[in-house]
Amino acid sequence: MEISTSKLFAEETIDIKKYFAKILFNWYWFAISVFITVSIAYVLNRYTEPIYRVSSSLIVRDDERSKGLTGAENIIQGMEMFRSQKNVQNEIGILKSFTIANRAIQELNDFEVTYIAVGRRGFKEAKLYTSSPFIVKYDSLSRQIPGEWIDITILSKDEYLLEINENLNIHRRLKFGDRFTNEYFDFTVNLRHPESFIHNPKSSNKYYFFFNNQNGLTNNYRGKLVIETNDKKGSILTLSTTGFVATQEVDYLNKLMDIYIRSGLEGGEVSEFWNLEKPEVVQAIHKSYFDAGSDVVMTNTFGGSPLKLKKTDLHKHTEEINRTAVQLAKEVAGKEKYGQDIS
Repeated sequence: MEISTSKLFAEETIDIKKYFAKILFNWYWFAISVFITVSIAYVLNRYTEPIYRVSSSLIVRDDERSKGLTGAENIIQGMEMFRSQKNVQNEIGILKSFTIANRAIQELNDFEVTYIAVGRRGFKEAKLYTSSPFIVKYDSLSRQIPGEWIDITILSKDEYLLEINENLNIHRRLKFGDRFTNEYFDFTVNLRHPESFIHNPKSSNKYYFFFNNQNGLTNNYRGKLVIETNDKKGSILTLSTTGFVATQEVDYLNKLMDIYIRSGLEGGEVSEFWNLEKPEVVQAIHKSYFDAGSDVVMTNTFGGSPLKLKKTDLHKHTEEINRTAVQLAKEVAGKEKYGQDIS
């Protein structure tokens, strides 16, 4: 049986003119699709806040005598057998611990309040951090509702309009420096740089701010923090985080590393006394070992004998130091890893 080659090619030929004619006939659908696509791209590019990624490097030193060791686990003595094979994962656990992150947030006063600028059309928003034209002052012991939006419209160099509409329906014209107080809030709004501030009536002049929940903010930054090792020995850690304001993320990384380094034991200190003086650091170290996969941890009592403590005149606290050390480890271990009371 013979098959005509010309017939076979004819069946496989695509009629380009036919499809081109269909596109021309429905050109308006094509134009509408292009318009919608370009419009969406413009809106996203125009009104979406950019996200910045910042990073920093930290060297985890492991000197023979642990001089200059920046890791907080150096406070527990009796670990010399492990120092030659330092487990960097423990240091990562400390850096990601709630205690270290919470201390960083506490020391960063500008993290207490979030400031946001609103565009003239009311759509575009931008987080300001320390570049906001005003600053909110309040007593840390006074009442504040975290997360509640408080709208600010700057009317002049002297006055602003304060509005809280979420179920409170508050509208007040106040002067900068006046104290605002009710059953939910107690704060004062001041111009950040009154000597150089210039009011521009043509700009939006609309902002809002809210008080942050410290624990929630701590967990947010813990979740964003990424730590990687970038050398074969794993002694160099790269810390990175992302956010809408680059300087704010930089400030957090710098403060986190500062606290991490400060949490290391300084020369001449008695590590066992940290059970009473800095229990949160001792527990953070225990937790880092459990997080790294350990089933057993040593209590911070290696040098807790009266003979050794007497050298620093701490022997009268021997029982308290050792009992506290055991209690700290028990609290971190929990019922899953701690079976019976031996204290």
